[in-house]
Amino acid sequence: MLGLLNRSSTYTYGAERFVAVEFDTYCNGWANDPYGDHIGIDINSVQSLSVNTTSLLSLGRPMTATVTFDNVTRMLVASLQLHDDPSGHPVEVSKQLPADLTSLLPPEVAVGFSGSTGDSTELHQILAWSFNSTLLAAAPHKGHDKKPAIIGGGVALLVLLVILMVWFITAYWKWSRRRHALEEQKIHAPRRFKYRELAVATDNFSETRKLGQGAFGVVYKGLLKEPRSEVAVKKILKETHGPDGNKDFFAELNTIIEAKHKNLIKIVGWCRGNNWTVVDFMCWCKQKKKDMLFLVYELMPNGNLDYHLNSTGEVLPWPTRYQIVKDIASALFYLHEQCRPHILHRDIKPSNILLDKNFNAKLADFGLSRIADQDNSIVETTAVGTEGYLDPQCRKPGMVTFNKDSDIYSFGIVLLDIACRKRREQVWQLYSKNSVLDAADGKHGDINKSEMERVIVLGLWCSFLETTKRPNIQKVVDVLEHGAALPDLNLEITAIDTEQNMETTDINMQHETCIDSQAPCSAGSSSYCEQNA
Repeated sequence: MLGLLNRSSTYTYGAERFVAVEFDTYCNGWANDPYGDHIGIDINSVQSLSVNTTSLLSLGRPMTATVTFDNVTRMLVASLQLHDDPSGHPVEVSKQLPADLTSLLPPEVAVGFSGSTGDSTELHQILAWSFNSTLLAAAPHKGHDKKPAIIGGGVALLVLLVILMVWFITAYWKWSRRRHALEEQKIHAPRRFKYRELAVATDNFSETRKLGQGAFGVVYKGLLKEPRSEVAVKKILKETHGPDGNKDFFAELNTIIEAKHKNLIKIVGWCRGNNWTVVDFMCWCKQKKKDMLFLVYELMPNGNLDYHLNSTGEVLPWPTRYQIVKDIASALFYLHEQCRPHILHRDIKPSNILLDKNFNAKLADFGLSRIADQDNSIVETTAVGTEGYLDPQCRKPGMVTFNKDSDIYSFGIVLLDIACRKRREQVWQLYSKNSVLDAADGKHGDINKSEMERVIVLGLWCSFLETTKRPNIQKVVDVLEHGAALPDLNLEITAIDTEQNMETTDINMQHETCIDSQAPCSAGSSSYCEQNA
């Protein structure tokens, strides 16, 4: 190592530090050299950190040596190859240098060659050599130019943080306002459910849990965990925005809860909520998601009346049917005469009449119609009522008057369904011939003729096309419960003047196209029941 180290030391320090590649043909034991020809990488010492043996150095033929260093990988690689055999496999040795090269070399270094043969005699010649470096010169220091950029970046970051804070505070305020507005509502329900509870109970409102769908919403069968019980969960189709959009809902909810009668479906609880995420919480300005409204009812084990009227299995006996008629009348009497303000049902039909384990009837969906004050019964009926049961007077487009008489009409059609399963017009023809009992459903078997006649005539009376000729619910109850006399409907029809007859005939022709009491009427069922097919 001529010119790099003196004889007194095998290491060097300070300004004499070096990084070298040695091509050696002699084994120096004191330097821990391998036996024979070898190449190695030396760093501040004659003892190689990485070494590889070769026989090329003693062949006496021209050779090409290459030394490369990659400052990214910090790999120093030395290779040796016969010059006249470029396709031959070169001998290589490599070493990864530390990240900080200043620990190995002084600030200024020289690149060159050094050689020594010691006590031996050898001749090595450098025929040609080249040096190439792609190391870029250090850029001039511009620390003073970074100051404005740092200040600008800091200000921008501060502004961004302020904007995010204001946005978060606004989102929290709006969320709190919605929750506070909900808490201010005076709801007397037995229980307010969380959205998550109902989602779990209905398997996230799975189609397999769906019991039916009607004008007011979709009904799912649910299984509550606390307390463990089966319920019917009705998702209200009406969706509203904001804390002020659900006043009608809360008013009707309170009315449903306060309406307690043995023949009205029992409410278990309610829910107003949504499956909001953090993104929904922060994106308050878009209001992409609407509140969903839910009512939770008791589940009726025997399903709905529509199912039993159209079932091909066991037929409901007449005593059960007659009791169902009285139960419905009792529920309607309570809604019309005993509730303050009175409640209009607006969708009385067999699928909204549910049956408990003893086949006692309970009226459902009564609270989802608009609550009618004495002076406020004008409503839009385009989305209310079911074809075949809707009062023809309410089939006119636009704003029409929907009152107690309209519920009475629907009730009358239901009575004809229970007793006859025939079209209203067919029953009228038999009544006019004094053969009203011939209209009775042949499936009944043994019947009480007096009760059957009472139900059929009452159904015709309630379904008069002329609203003023219909009885109120008080008269209906008097007939069913107290045996009050029925009117002669033929005389009632005769009393209508010619102009009214013409109008009635026109309405009757329209109505005739939509009523078929022999056909199933469950297409729009929204009942809270479990069907057993």
